[in-house]
Amino acid sequence: MNLWRITTLGMTILTVTLLASSLAGDAPSGLKVVVLKTRKVLEGEIRPVTGGYTVERGSNSIMLPDEQVECAASSLAEAYQQIRTKRRLPGGRNPTVEDHQQLAEWCISYGLFQEARDEIRMALKLDPERTASRRLLMRVEEMLDPSRPVIVAPKTDSLGYQPQMVESLGGLSQATATEFSLKVHPILMNKCGLGSCHGSSTKSDFRLNTTRVGGGSHRLYAERNLATIAAHINLDDPASSPLLVSMREAHGGMTQTPFGGSAGRQQLQLLERWVYAYALDRNPKLAQQQQIAQTGFGTPAKPPGRLPGGTDASTEFSGQMQVPSGEIEPTGTMSSRNTVISVSGVGAPGLAAGFAATGIPGALPLDPNSGNPSSGGLLSGGEGMAPELLPEEVTGRMVRGARADAFDPDLFNRRHHGREFIDRDRAGKPPTPSALPVARPVPPAANTEPASPVSSSSKGQP
Repeated sequence: MNLWRITTLGMTILTVTLLASSLAGDAPSGLKVVVLKTRKVLEGEIRPVTGGYTVERGSNSIMLPDEQVECAASSLAEAYQQIRTKRRLPGGRNPTVEDHQQLAEWCISYGLFQEARDEIRMALKLDPERTASRRLLMRVEEMLDPSRPVIVAPKTDSLGYQPQMVESLGGLSQATATEFSLKVHPILMNKCGLGSCHGSSTKSDFRLNTTRVGGGSHRLYAERNLATIAAHINLDDPASSPLLVSMREAHGGMTQTPFGGSAGRQQLQLLERWVYAYALDRNPKLAQQQQIAQTGFGTPAKPPGRLPGGTDASTEFSGQMQVPSGEIEPTGTMSSRNTVISVSGVGAPGLAAGFAATGIPGALPLDPNSGNPSSGGLLSGGEGMAPELLPEEVTGRMVRGARADAFDPDLFNRRHHGREFIDRDRAGKPPTPSALPVARPVPPAANTEPASPVSSSSKGQP
């Protein structure tokens, strides 16, 4: 009796179990999508079974083990949320830029554009300079809103660089833009664009964006920084620009200027030169204003006369003469530019003395006492000579630097026995024997005083 009851109870339990299993197998699970570890998606009637899932599509069925399945969900959107949730589980690693990038590309391939945009934005938050993420974001934005104007990416060469544009950085001249990119921008980033000073976390209106040379958006951030810097430059008076004023003094709680020391002063001078060059590029009238401030609105007065041969003559002779290139050979060399030479002393007396020593007709006579030219026709005190007293032959010889004959006895006697020799010569009387010692020519090395040229027709004339 007891055995029969036990057997009946066991059979009843087995029947109920089989019936429940049959009913559970016939009930739909609601799962429509299975995402594999390879991120491939299978759709159909999904049934969880021991050790995995079965996917039924019509009369076909496939068994997937748990090791191959990433997740099973009722839709792709739910599958995406399950994947994101798994990445946030305790003990799991934080998703990298590559993880966000790959998941965004998976979302795009299955039409999840909103989810793809979220993943790209998280990737750019980790690496703002990533060019691939920026291009992918532009692509997704176009898919989400086809009516928006399409932004064409700039063309690049084989190395990824943009071709040279006609207008350089910020519309500046090539030299100014190059100096900004290579020198000015790095200096300001190292000195000012750090952290809370004037970096990304500053509250000041002078904020510099961090850039990386290897990043694809380096030019974009460099131009933004240039716009920030330009807002602090006074185009009418570059020296008083707020940018330079702040650099010259301590500010922001600092106890010394940011450009202290010899290296800092050199950097500050470079920045000052660049600021002035930038102002000239942006304000072409600045150069004209500077010129007017220096020279005035009038034109400089012309010299009162010109020397024969085209050289300007001034009423106040300065003892210098400017002549064209190739006409001066004082030391056997020629200058490739116009050369200014100093002629015999402080002014006209020394110049006239050189003329008188040449014996050229029309030259001023020498004073027998001093050996200098007489004052007749010559202004005293080193004042100027009239242009007509400078014949072209004389100026030509002085300019060419021709030397007198060092062995000319007349020149020697005039130099060392001037008064008696000249007086007797003028009176037509022969000089006394004591006044006419044997002329001993001075060798060229002993002649410390350069003599003026002597013409063959002027020998014997005072």
